[in-house]
Amino acid sequence: MCCAKTLFERFFQVHLCEAPGAFVTALNHFLKIHHPKSNFNWCAMTLNPYYKGNLFDGAVLDDRLIVETLDHWEFGEDLTGNIKNKRNVDRLVARCRKMGKISLVTADGSVDCTDNPNDQENKVHHLHLSEVVAALQVLQFGGTFVLKMFTFFELTTVSLLYFLVNVFDKVDIFKPATSKQGNSEVYVICNGYQRVYKNVSYVLEMANRMSHSETPMFDLNIIPSDFIQEVNCSTHAQPPV
Repeated sequence: MCCAKTLFERFFQVHLCEAPGAFVTALNHFLKIHHPKSNFNWCAMTLNPYYKGNLFDGAVLDDRLIVETLDHWEFGEDLTGNIKNKRNVDRLVARCRKMGKISLVTADGSVDCTDNPNDQENKVHHLHLSEVVAALQVLQFGGTFVLKMFTFFELTTVSLLYFLVNVFDKVDIFKPATSKQGNSEVYVICNGYQRVYKNVSYVLEMANRMSHSETPMFDLNIIPSDFIQEVNCSTHAQPPV
């Protein structure tokens, strides 16, 4: 109990691709009930609903939370809020350094795949990669990262999971009871950020340079077969090709 009390006395968090704000409101609810004296400070980044260029590019237009908490939202250097833009992420990182040590980062991003739902995994890969790159630049050692993902059929996705396993003490995949059974969303919960993987700096640099490429972070022969089997068992997938 003492450790938990100390943790929540100063609890700083960052939420990526957050609109309309479910993670913020849920965590606020939890802290107000269980840790009412906590110093709850947060920053969120999402596609800017007030930037006209985003209106037809996936921005969530529900701004009921944003308009009431505008000072907590970061839209980056170009005001789009696009996390795929490195300069926008750099601005977020600079802001987070002024906040303090970030204990938790959540990433709730997706893209509209209604035109081709069978290709959802490939279409969201670059966004997931961008979320990981941003998260690992602001998260404190020992911190927690929660990433919404979908299926794990492609080597690009398996590579990203393997990378996370190498930089966190523990990685779990969880399907919340409140998540619709008819969709494939799951949450990858990464605890204990250590940044111990020997090539982490190179991988982050490489990821920052990637655009919309579907190139995996690792070749298939680098990833241990037992890890691939474990991923396959969790998704009933065939080995990536």
